[in-house]
Amino acid sequence: FADGALGSLGALVIDPYRDGTYGLEMISKEQLLKEAKSFAEQGWQLAVHAIGDKAARNVVDVFEQLPDDDRRHRLEHAQMMTDEDIARMGDASIVASIQPIHLHSDCSWAHKVMDDKQLDRLYQFGLLNKNCVLAGGSDYPIDDLNPWHGISVGMTRETDAGHDFFPDKGLPV
Repeated sequence: FADGALGSLGALVIDPYRDGTYGLEMISKEQLLKEAKSFAEQGWQLAVHAIGDKAARNVVDVFEQLPDDDRRHRLEHAQMMTDEDIARMGDASIVASIQPIHLHSDCSWAHKVMDDKQLDRLYQFGLLNKNCVLAGGSDYPIDDLNPWHGISVGMTRETDAGHDFFPDKGLPV
């Protein structure tokens, strides 16, 4: 775990939330690199939870330093990322493991805690799809288990309030 959850403002972000906080760094980048190298040397394919853009950047930084082999390490969630870090993920063959269903609830309140620049970085499914191998899931029991609901949200980007959230960033059929 590189950071906490978005709803608690625990996701580690580059720019502060509206309340001035930056989220939680659950492991330093230096410690993550040390542990990742150890696991990689033992043959493990790694998966690291990173929701905020700063946590995602830290994970990409670490994965880029691991041996270039057939293992495809996974950034779990990839909910908030810069365009540059998404491009780096593709270059490093990092898998983006997304849970589109989270957009359904998160994006009906995210504008209350994030500025426009941060909102623009949320749930960039289309750009991730163009740059990376995607894996998808529900994050059950945290959210809805039905895969069709997640697929629908990934394509339509409709929030639980019935609004479209940056619909141009959705996944194609």
